[in-house]
Amino acid sequence: MKIKEIASAKINLFLEIIGKRPDGYHQIKSIFQKISLSDTLLFSRRPDGQIVLQIKKFNSAIPDLPTDQKNLIVRTARIIQKKFSVASGVNILLKKRIPVGAGLGGGSSDAAATIRGLNKLWNLKLSLNQQLKIAREIGADVSFFLYQYCWAEATGVGEQITAGGKTRRFYLVIIKPEFSIATARAYSLITPQLLTSPQESTKIKRALKSARALNYWASLLFNRFENILRCQYPDIVLIKQMLVKAGALNALLSGSGSAVFGIFPNKKSGERAAKIIKKNLRPKSTVFLAHSI
Repeated sequence: MKIKEIASAKINLFLEIIGKRPDGYHQIKSIFQKISLSDTLLFSRRPDGQIVLQIKKFNSAIPDLPTDQKNLIVRTARIIQKKFSVASGVNILLKKRIPVGAGLGGGSSDAAATIRGLNKLWNLKLSLNQQLKIAREIGADVSFFLYQYCWAEATGVGEQITAGGKTRRFYLVIIKPEFSIATARAYSLITPQLLTSPQESTKIKRALKSARALNYWASLLFNRFENILRCQYPDIVLIKQMLVKAGALNALLSGSGSAVFGIFPNKKSGERAAKIIKKNLRPKSTVFLAHSI
C-alpha cells in the first residue's frame, strides 16, 4: 500500500515580531495563507524498521538535501516510530518543488505531511490533537499545515493557530532569488530598535473575513522582516519593485525570506508578469506561478 500526501507551501500576508521570550524564541503575530505550490510525499511500508528517504528535485532552486536525521521528514518519522513503538519502517519519496530557505514553509509542510501519511500507513488512528502535539515537538509552524484552513492567524512562536476562513482565489508570482536566508540568521539580526511602532493585523483580518476587494486588502500586506533584512539583502527591495512594475497589486517578502511574492488579480496578468520578470532576473533566480487555496 502506498500513501500519497500533498504538502502545500504558504505565504505570510502579515508578519509582526512582538518581542523575544526568556527562552530566546521570538513571539510573532502572522497570517499564513496556503498556496498551490507544493511538494508530494509517497509513503510505503517496509518490514525492517528502517526509515529511508529519497528525494527527487523538480527545479534549480532545490539544493542537495540530507536524507538522514538532519532532514525534518526523517526526524518526524523517527519521533512517531519511537513514540508509538512501531516495528515497521517506511520508504518515503519526496518530490520536492518548494524552494528551500525561502520563507514558504516547505520543511514544516513536509513534516506535517509525514505526520498525516504515517498516521494512515501505520494505522495509528491519531486524533488531530495527538497529531498537533507531535507537530509542536518538531517546529513552530508545523501545526498550521495539519489544519484544513486556507488561511489562519498564527501567534506565540507560530504554533498557536486561529482559524481564518476562505479567500477568493488570487494569483501569485513568486521569485526565489539566487540566495537563501536561514530562519535563524534572519532572527539573529533583530534588535529592539527595529521593533518599535508595532503593526496590527486587525484591518487585514477584517478585510479577508469580509471578502473585501483584492486591491484593498493587498494594500495592507506587511512583513517586519523587510525592515530587518533589506540592508543585508538589497535584492529583496529590487525584486519587490520589479513585481510592482510588472503589474502586481502589491509585493511582499514571505516569512523570513528569501522569496518575494507579488499578488495578481487573475492568471493571465500573473503569466504576463512572469514572462517579463524572467528576462530581467539573475541566472540562478527562479520564478513560480501559483494561486491561493
